[in-house]
Amino acid sequence: MSIWEEDDTFLGRWANNELTYEERAEFEVSPEGKEFLDLLIASKGLKIPPYDAKAHFEKVKSSLNQSKQGKVRSLQPVWTVAVAAAVALIITFYFLLSGTSVSTGIGEQKIVWLPDSSKVTLHANSNLAYDQSGWENQRKLELDGEAFFEVKKGSRFEVQTENGVIAVLGTSFNVKSRSSRLEVTCYTGLVNVKTISVDQNIRAGEFLSIEENAVIDDGTHTLSVPSWQNGISTLKDVTLKEALDELQRVYKIKVVAKEVPDLKYTGSFPHDDVEVALKLVLEPLDIEYTYDSNLQVLTLDD
Repeated sequence: MSIWEEDDTFLGRWANNELTYEERAEFEVSPEGKEFLDLLIASKGLKIPPYDAKAHFEKVKSSLNQSKQGKVRSLQPVWTVAVAAAVALIITFYFLLSGTSVSTGIGEQKIVWLPDSSKVTLHANSNLAYDQSGWENQRKLELDGEAFFEVKKGSRFEVQTENGVIAVLGTSFNVKSRSSRLEVTCYTGLVNVKTISVDQNIRAGEFLSIEENAVIDDGTHTLSVPSWQNGISTLKDVTLKEALDELQRVYKIKVVAKEVPDLKYTGSFPHDDVEVALKLVLEPLDIEYTYDSNLQVLTLDD
């Protein structure tokens, strides 16, 4: 019997955001949790405001004009997309010459089978690279983004990221390396996490979060796989900017804002409904916004 069936206070604590990160994640990926998410969404009256195309066009045009004057900041300006594309092309060309690389786009996931039959599930907007020809001698790969690993037993298996190195012999674990933050969750076996200032082992049922080479969180969990493999992103104590970044990895949306409030977010959102996802992320923080589903533009109000 699950904890939410045994504990009469569980649903109340869930609705009031009083659960631990592990309790919330386990509940919201369960069939019961998904049903209560639907009820919660319905209770908040998810009605999209009437769309006035002409008025919104004028608003977007005004925002763009202000952006040219330095008053409005887009979280995904065109030039950054162009630079990212150029860098991606350079990286892809390099690995075509020296190894194997796999990338995922926005809202995309891929399964990668390594030469030793180890399995990697690559999350959205992530990059994986390894030397296939030399795999028998050295099980080493590079990750930029997030992936879930199911490693066959054998020699040392090493995942190198910009924020640290994760090493195992045979186990299953999740690695998320974005910006200056590294999150590692172990599901089976034993994982070693090493950065410039951290060298720590975590066992099955444990997780570790590191930011700028310092441990910011650790503890236990009860999940069997990452929640994103079940179509739900679960975030813990991240900035609103990081939450918006995760939304942009899952959905092809552009975010426009004069300023992103300095707020922290803990919660979950689904990968199959952008309007519901926006409600679940922005409503708890009392953020006023408009979303144009045609242009796929999210505008944070002043």
